[in-house]
Amino acid sequence: MECLEFLGSKRFRVVLVGFSFFCLFTAFNTAAGVEETVIDSFQSEYPSFKGSGYISLSLLYITFAFSNWFAPPVICLFGPKWSLFLSSLTYTLFAASFLYLVTWVFYTVSILIGFGAAVLWTSQGAYLAMDSDSHSISVNSAIFWAMYQSANLGGLIATVLFNGNEDITNSQRTELFAILVGVSIMANMCFLFLPKLQGGGSGKRSPQERMQDRDLAEGASVEEHDYVLLPTTDAVVSNEYAMRDAFGSFFSYFV
Repeated sequence: MECLEFLGSKRFRVVLVGFSFFCLFTAFNTAAGVEETVIDSFQSEYPSFKGSGYISLSLLYITFAFSNWFAPPVICLFGPKWSLFLSSLTYTLFAASFLYLVTWVFYTVSILIGFGAAVLWTSQGAYLAMDSDSHSISVNSAIFWAMYQSANLGGLIATVLFNGNEDITNSQRTELFAILVGVSIMANMCFLFLPKLQGGGSGKRSPQERMQDRDLAEGASVEEHDYVLLPTTDAVVSNEYAMRDAFGSFFSYFV
């Protein structure tokens, strides 16, 4: 009985979002970490492929930075739940692109996931704020970030499959990215079955309580409707990290 109550609770929704991000970024972080090594090995056998992992990540994070300003209207249109699901599909496409490497597809997916990342992180903040109140926002944020920061399992999988080799065979590449695609699809399914929220996470509240919730949720203002006004400061912070990673990946190409 207690288990059923937990499955219908707000805390379970936070755990489900955290687990979804854990799966999604286990796949993405692993793919991003090994892509240059995989591409170098692939190009030694197929020189017609002209892609670069560094350029790919540069395109991703530049698109991410600029797309942050256009993500809120997308979330207003689809809602946080469906925005999480749709944007997570771009991460699955990114992992899947390594199963059959084609230069233009590889770069196109890198740009696509940049837009998906902007929508994903903005909708994550919206969903978490809508599912929290002034008393639970700190705990919910801690649960989410603890689960998200644990997304390093893929590195262990890559270490076992590659066995320390820098020359990655096609069978090793296919095996690794088939696993990563499966893990990413698991995240897609979790987002698909994520409960859709209606308005704020704590029912009807007084204006003073709403103001307090907004301040504690880093400026996110939750209304009694299916939309959320997203803070400009979050977009600025996301842009800062995205541009840092974009320039870091770009200059690594020349090192």
